[in-house]
Amino acid sequence: MHRRLRDAVRGITVPTGLEQRVRDRLRQPKQPQPRKLFLMALAAVLALCFGVFRLRYPGSGLLRTAFDDHLHCAVINHPASRVAGDVNRLPDRLNGLTGLLQQQVPAEFTLILAHECRERGRSFVHLTFGDGRHLLSVLITRRERGESLVHGTRQATRDHFQLAALESGEFVVYTISDLPARANADILAAFAPGLRAFLDRA
Repeated sequence: MHRRLRDAVRGITVPTGLEQRVRDRLRQPKQPQPRKLFLMALAAVLALCFGVFRLRYPGSGLLRTAFDDHLHCAVINHPASRVAGDVNRLPDRLNGLTGLLQQQVPAEFTLILAHECRERGRSFVHLTFGDGRHLLSVLITRRERGESLVHGTRQATRDHFQLAALESGEFVVYTISDLPARANADILAAFAPGLRAFLDRA
């Protein structure tokens, strides 16, 4: 919870003089607070912590973990500043994957990250494309025993990010972006057939 709350507020600009106001307040004699006020404050904090990270539509851990991986790799540790030639770190067995996906993303999007990573113990193949204003992540992970999206293709929203996910054989494939929901889902649908054939071979 502490890590998620820290990540959520990292991009917020601190008002001028806030630190001094907090220090001044801490130096003031403590006043007894009614129990009701304390409980209301506690409820508000819990609502913030859990509400910010709640998927707008009910989703499984498969969706939540993919959102977190996108945030950590593509947003918080933004890869755009990496030097040319350091972008594609995928292993040889995945040669051709970046070209396959590049054909289906909008023409103005270029590859800025391609690697394997882990989030909450789950391995992902993670590619991120960007156009200078938007980020689009494509994530692939192997389904574990008993895991399923239940309804085939799923969509969800968290903060201003859109997620679309589908099962592709033994894998789950996601697109996560700050594009409109329909555009994000259409990109996933466009490369799904070719990607499944690629994964079956790889």
